[in-house]
Amino acid sequence: MMKKFTKAILTIGFSLLLLLPTITLPTATVTVDAASATGYTSAEQVVYQTVKDGTKNIVLNWGAREEDCVFVSTYAKSFYTGDYTYEKLSAKSGGTAQNDAKDSALYTALQSLMSSRHTYETSYDWTRYRYRYTDCEKNNSNTISSFYSGESLSGTWDSGSTWNREHTWPKSKSLNGSPTFDKSGGEESDIIMLRPASVSENSSRGSKAYGKSTGFYNPNSESNGAYDLRGDCARIFLYVFVRWKNNAGYAWGSNGVMESMSVLLEWMEADPVDTWEMGRNDAVQSITGTRNVFVDYPEFAWKLFGKQIPQNYVSPSGGEDSTQGGGNSGSGSVQPCQHSYGNWTTTKPATATQNGEKKRTCSLCGDVQTETIPMTGTSSGGQTPPQNPPQNPPQDDPNSPHKYSDWIILKAATAWEDGKQQRTCLLCGKTETQTIPQTCQHEYTAWIVTRKPTAWKNGSQTRTCLLCGKTETQSIPKTVNGPLILGCSVGGVTLVGGGFGVYLFFKKKKLK
Repeated sequence: MMKKFTKAILTIGFSLLLLLPTITLPTATVTVDAASATGYTSAEQVVYQTVKDGTKNIVLNWGAREEDCVFVSTYAKSFYTGDYTYEKLSAKSGGTAQNDAKDSALYTALQSLMSSRHTYETSYDWTRYRYRYTDCEKNNSNTISSFYSGESLSGTWDSGSTWNREHTWPKSKSLNGSPTFDKSGGEESDIIMLRPASVSENSSRGSKAYGKSTGFYNPNSESNGAYDLRGDCARIFLYVFVRWKNNAGYAWGSNGVMESMSVLLEWMEADPVDTWEMGRNDAVQSITGTRNVFVDYPEFAWKLFGKQIPQNYVSPSGGEDSTQGGGNSGSGSVQPCQHSYGNWTTTKPATATQNGEKKRTCSLCGDVQTETIPMTGTSSGGQTPPQNPPQNPPQDDPNSPHKYSDWIILKAATAWEDGKQQRTCLLCGKTETQTIPQTCQHEYTAWIVTRKPTAWKNGSQTRTCLLCGKTETQSIPKTVNGPLILGCSVGGVTLVGGGFGVYLFFKKKKLK
């Protein structure tokens, strides 16, 4: 009987093996687990957390991988000011093809923006201890996300046992044509280009250029379908291509970094910016001062090469309309700025024969307003007192009909510090000095507890301005409710307060 049963099982198993080639299994669809997403749909919803690292207040990466970013962050908005607002950059013309983009007005403006704001250049060694800020997810600095696979790794540097610093392309393909990495600065030490990756990913990356053809490296090969990294890699390439002034011949083809411009733009469209990239951009800005423009406004990639922006492309800004050549429509569009202008600054004093000019700037979006200062109608002009003022001028007489010049800036106000301005009476030479309030209209994060209060000791909490980085500290009261009775010694018995202390005292007396 047992033999017949065994034979039947073997027969069924063999039959199933013959049928397997004809069975079509359903294709798995990769989706983002709702629990792993932030759910943020606007900049106002983002919860920022900062840590003190040396002298820097560093923002943690608040985003999640594979969650489309449909808004420009508060930090990003503070970056595009003055001559580098979105509107002014959008008005710049790009190139017409792959090879002349670097000669365009847009390339020059973007390069100037990213380099002029780059106030701190990271070193190769320094980055390994800061990935826990830039490459974490949802403000959790205990773990980092491995670049290619998304594997969750310990944020603590373990000398390369589980993860190491990955140049997103090897040193032989430096966009500046240098065969050796400069570990004290430059493209190869830039934390935007350097990423953490598990040891296995780093070893399989090889020295191939990015691309989709045979002989090129597709970054999705490491993610097993869980993450689309093509857009991330394309945007890193564009940052280095512009920020570090690419030398022609080191960018394209199998001997370069990217297969071609067409592949670059194809990857940009297929893999839009996620909130993790935007959060990382915020963290990097808090460290270095600069950002990857192509994360905030990826549409500049198409404009840089003179190509139309895809109609349905998902951009943090809402994307440019390819038929209009500009704009900010769409679900991810930037809302109109609620302007917060600083004080007027005289850029050209008025004279007796010429009008002057004054300007003021919005501290949130960088919009500049200009107004004319009417000519003074006096021979002395709008800045200096008369050449021959009257003897013993009544400078202290409050009834003197002073005629003052425009305010002249002696010390410009900064985000954190007041400035100073002065004006002079054109008739008697009397001067007045006035304080110029600090320029930043602070927008603070929520309070972050740095020390919890106890029953015996006050705690503390801090918050940081999202625009200028200023930090405020506040005390948190002790947790005790009502009077606190300290212990004392009576008759050799310690009273620790309340009924329990009284009980011990009388218990001691009874025993005697």
